[in-house]
Amino acid sequence: ARCGGAVPANFRQEAAGGIDATGPGAQSNYPYLSGSNDGLLPETSKTWTVGLVYSPNFVQGLDVSLDWWKIRIDNVIAAESVTSILNQCYVLNNANACDRVTRDTDSGQVVDVTRTLINGGYQETAGYDLGIRYRLPELSFGNVVIDWKTTYVDYLEYKRDNEAETAVEQHTGWGTGDWGGNFRVRSNLNIDWSLGNFGVNWGMRYYSGLKEECAYDREGGPECNNPSYSSAYTLAIPVRNTGSNTFHDLQVRYTTPWDATISAGANNVFNHEGPVMYSQPNSSFSYYGGFDIGRFYYLKYTQRF
Repeated sequence: ARCGGAVPANFRQEAAGGIDATGPGAQSNYPYLSGSNDGLLPETSKTWTVGLVYSPNFVQGLDVSLDWWKIRIDNVIAAESVTSILNQCYVLNNANACDRVTRDTDSGQVVDVTRTLINGGYQETAGYDLGIRYRLPELSFGNVVIDWKTTYVDYLEYKRDNEAETAVEQHTGWGTGDWGGNFRVRSNLNIDWSLGNFGVNWGMRYYSGLKEECAYDREGGPECNNPSYSSAYTLAIPVRNTGSNTFHDLQVRYTTPWDATISAGANNVFNHEGPVMYSQPNSSFSYYGGFDIGRFYYLKYTQRF
């Protein structure tokens, strides 16, 4: 409703060349101010960690570790997109964000936005690291070691400023351009077998799913599979949920008599492809930068002296 009161009916922002934008992410026809800010204050940070390691006597070769961590940054320095600033102004009714936007009084066009670096209120995250490592008893067919490490993010929140009415944003599980790929769970499992000078390692890398705002079909089409999503930050907004992704790696190695190791392997053995992300997390491309692009082969020689 606030946005409707600022623009005429059937409003479209001008894209490059002075034509109406036909969809999200279009290049604006107006220059916006970005860059540094001489009024920035230094960030301050606090970190809390506590953990334990358990190696039971009744299971030789088993080590279990669990760590809890929490990190808080105050006066966090942030670079914000124009979309984020407009969302703060019109969705969250943040007066400070509205002051950074200038509209033409007649056409309603956004003709100027100040998106220099700013000091946010705070950013805080907490979670758990679980590690399980088990070396099986030596067997006739070789030695087997299982190593499993998992990180669970309990929450990731951000407050744009220190005003009481500003909503706290929860961003775990989002893949938006402002926040990158913030996975709730990431996990690595490695199974290693060795016999004499030979060894084989099989690895699995797991990423939980992400959410992003629906780019085009906000009525619930195949791209927009969660049209009824709502949160305190986004209010009611259709989103797209992407599924989890697992990449598999294989390595074969041989240890030579002259104390060297020759390894050959392939990352992403099954040539798995992650989902297209219209919000372009962590890059200017529609594919999360932490995912593999195709199958990767390698040959490695390591010499120890």
